[in-house]
Amino acid sequence: GIVTFELQLGVLTPMRADNFYAITTGLPAWWSQSPSSGSTAWSLLTTNFNDTPANVMACPDTTSFGSSYFWTPLWFVPTPNAQLTFRHAYATTAGQDGGRLQIAVQGLSSFNDILSAGGRFVTGGYSNGLWSGDSGGFVTTSVLLPPQAAGRNVQFRWQFFNNGSLAVRGWFVDSVALLASSCCLAPDAVDLAVQAADSPDPATVVNLVTYSI
Repeated sequence: GIVTFELQLGVLTPMRADNFYAITTGLPAWWSQSPSSGSTAWSLLTTNFNDTPANVMACPDTTSFGSSYFWTPLWFVPTPNAQLTFRHAYATTAGQDGGRLQIAVQGLSSFNDILSAGGRFVTGGYSNGLWSGDSGGFVTTSVLLPPQAAGRNVQFRWQFFNNGSLAVRGWFVDSVALLASSCCLAPDAVDLAVQAADSPDPATVVNLVTYSI
């Protein structure tokens, strides 16, 4: 049969990053937020409950019904296999209130759920289609971006929605970074060399064959 391996060449390096420490009120420059009717807006909180001091973006889980969004500026994705990573914590009404991540690729699509758009979680993905319940503190989510994002500007949007049932703590997002592969080698250098050998060689039909890569 055919065996396929995915190998990440180069080193994942932050292309854009924000941990919200450089502002004291409002939103970071060029970031945006928009609550739907009746829901509570995302806001900057200065609190000890964060991943990096001293601020975190937060949206409370209230008894209102609706969705609240906040999203990045346009960020350029220079290479395939780029990833978005962030730290977040959530305490919501399990299975009813929760959050999802969306992506918009400039020139191709408006905001869609990251999985529907072709992304794939590396760590910290959804449970039953969303982040809901109690994360037990800050956790890391990393997501491989859709192939069509390479070479284009994208925006990421966090959607928090509640059904108006119970008021719980909410969703907290910090330490957001867009990572892309980079390498310090010379342009004509070889990133990866593969050698293959089989034994015995030549092989016969009745013999076991060992392949070394």
